[in-house]
Amino acid sequence: MSKKRQKVLLAWSGGKNSSISLFELKSPDYSIEGIVSFVRESDKKLLNHDYDETLVDAQAKSLEMNLYKIYIPSDDQEAFETSFHLKMKELKSSFGIEALAFGDVYTSEARLYREKLLKKNGMEAIFPIWGWKAEFVNQAFFGMSHQAIVYAIAKKLPPAFLGRNLNQSFVDDLPPSANPAGLNGEFQAFVYEGPFFQWKVPFRMGDERKQIGNMLVLDLELNEELVAGHNRVN
Repeated sequence: MSKKRQKVLLAWSGGKNSSISLFELKSPDYSIEGIVSFVRESDKKLLNHDYDETLVDAQAKSLEMNLYKIYIPSDDQEAFETSFHLKMKELKSSFGIEALAFGDVYTSEARLYREKLLKKNGMEAIFPIWGWKAEFVNQAFFGMSHQAIVYAIAKKLPPAFLGRNLNQSFVDDLPPSANPAGLNGEFQAFVYEGPFFQWKVPFRMGDERKQIGNMLVLDLELNEELVAGHNRVN
């Protein structure tokens, strides 16, 4: 008798770690039921990533995966947890979701927090790339022919790094003090092509650069006229 596959969703930021985690979850142990993104209700941008939700909509269409959004009404932690628990309860009840996977690599505090959140819903937290070294993260990402644009950089990096493609050349140019996979928050990237994408996500870089906290952020816009297919957002 074959083992029952665990029904799992993947917390999706649209970046490097999410993409690698998706690959790792494609195993006989799991049935990937979709991806989950956290969106600020105020401006419809991804929480902690500051690009428009339409870009993750397009990623989900290209991946041919169901996308579930959790809208966060404010920066208050209590508001976040309330919204999170309501959505997890709904997904568990409606689709039998048993676990939520995250792309965390080594931040123990974040892992413990996520495990605690999921436990309250009787669900499991999964970490497909936990403990990976930065070099292995990059090797996996580049080796699977992902394409991504660096849309946010920390103050410690020169502005010239913003808007570059995330590739080995980018990594080679990083200062020695920077984590080569950006695991200490040096940069954030938006993935627009990869092994599971049916088509390249069409985006353009805006002219505006914003200072948001410790990050210099480049505005990304979806070229909606080039997006094909039907919505798969719930």
